[in-house]
Amino acid sequence: MPSKLPDWITYPGEDWIDITPTQAGLDATQWRHFIANKSVKGAEWEGEDHAGNRWGTVFIRGGYRVHVWGDGDYRFQTASMGKAFTWAALGLAVDR
Repeated sequence: MPSKLPDWITYPGEDWIDITPTQAGLDATQWRHFIANKSVKGAEWEGEDHAGNRWGTVFIRGGYRVHVWGDGDYRFQTASMGKAFTWAALGLAVDR
């Protein structure tokens, strides 16, 4: 029997809806500690230049944007990452 999605999950429209870590159900102190211990930055490989703000990643919870590193609107071809994520999700589904 399929499980129902929680009511707090949303699917972003044209723009992300930003919420605070607390609104996302995260412990604010632990979140600050998590962020302080990360060195998130653009990378350079195979001729790609992601210096400055020519890169971006976002932390999403329930379809809401909680945190942005770099340019949150940056677009880059991520097919290989998508395949890895799909296999991980499939593995979790099979494991259930």
